[in-house]
Amino acid sequence: MKNNQEITKKVRVQVLFQSGVKKPTRISKMTHIPLRSCERYVSNLKKGISLDRKPGSGGRNKLPPSKVKKVIIKSKEQKKPIQIDKIAKQTSVSKASVRRILNKEGITYKRLKGRYLNLAQKQKRVSFCQEMLKMNQIDQFIFIDETSFWLNKCRPYYGWYGDTVEKQCDLKFSQSKLYSTKLHVWGGISSRGTISLEIFTENMTKEIYKEILKKKRKQMEQLYPHGYRIIQDNDPKHRSKIVKQYIDKYIFSNSFLPPYSPDINPIELIWGLLKKQVSKDSPETIDEVKKSIRKYWRQLTPEIIQPYIKETNERYKWIINNQGEFYIK
Repeated sequence: MKNNQEITKKVRVQVLFQSGVKKPTRISKMTHIPLRSCERYVSNLKKGISLDRKPGSGGRNKLPPSKVKKVIIKSKEQKKPIQIDKIAKQTSVSKASVRRILNKEGITYKRLKGRYLNLAQKQKRVSFCQEMLKMNQIDQFIFIDETSFWLNKCRPYYGWYGDTVEKQCDLKFSQSKLYSTKLHVWGGISSRGTISLEIFTENMTKEIYKEILKKKRKQMEQLYPHGYRIIQDNDPKHRSKIVKQYIDKYIFSNSFLPPYSPDINPIELIWGLLKKQVSKDSPETIDEVKKSIRKYWRQLTPEIIQPYIKETNERYKWIINNQGEFYIK
């Protein structure tokens, strides 16, 4: 059933594409979206065209050669990854036009390869992937993680604004403390569903982390009464003595991801999905952010989550075959 609250097909395709899943056939299989639609979405993403619905329509005005040249010059001047917004402001050219010009110049939107991983880090990634495949129990894994939401980043880039509304919005946000306002969110996903979120404002400590595990343990056991394994990253708080003692005593089993390995943690894709959906609600207060986060988390059914987790096995194989490199496909 379609409604404004559902996690849209385009969002799911875009998150998978940005995480390295480039083949329309694979995306279609993971999301159950028709192959033709996936092919169209992927084609647009490869060209740097956003899948978001944009206001207005009609023909494009042809840019004068001087403007095109200026965009190219500005893009070559940048030493860091090119920022479309920055070039658009510097040249007074729309972001869509900047994207088209850069695409024609062979400059595309893509992920960087993991060039900064050293040999030891790559070997740890390979060993971890081999161990996970050997266990062959991915359906019993619970992937847990934390992320943060900043109020100022929970706003859409595009919208319908008249001059009066735009000025009111600018005034409202300039007077607020949104740039220093953020929420921390802890959650967990598995093939059988989600673990309820824990939302807090203080910085995570080992004591807070232990209390979260204590609070959520019952849910984990209800999902997997015969045993489960939690998968978490290498944050020092996760490896602290008091947390380790609690896990050893009460949690069935535990594994740590190798360093620099968000590409083999499916909950990272879910965080991306969640943040994109929350931004569409354009929350203006921290309470609205919380409400939006919880609303979309409740929509994450096992049917939505399972393809992301099953894809992880393919990533393990890819990383082993590519000697520990970042998953890019």
